Amino acid sequence: MRLRATRFTAIGKGALSNLLGWLNIRFVFVCACKRVTDRTVEAAVVSGADSVDEVGARCGAGIRCGGCHPYIQGLLEVRSAAPEAMVAA
Repeated sequence: MRLRATRFTAIGKGALSNLLGWLNIRFVFVCACKRVTDRTVEAAVVSGADSVDEVGARCGAGIRCGGCHPYIQGLLEVRSAAPEAMVAA
């Protein structure tokens, strides 16, 4: 079963995590255009990417349609608010 994160952008990140945990899904495609998973995007942010463009340069997410920009921006905001909250996968 594959889910695309863009379908869940209307709900919060916590709700998405709960849903994915309930479904026992270990990753989700954040960027459908480039088939980039949430873990790959998170790794780019943890490794120092500090903008949507920088994430795109590192892993390819967000360089085509922009549908994943809200998710990437959300990760960047979490990272800037609490850097210790994100751990490299």
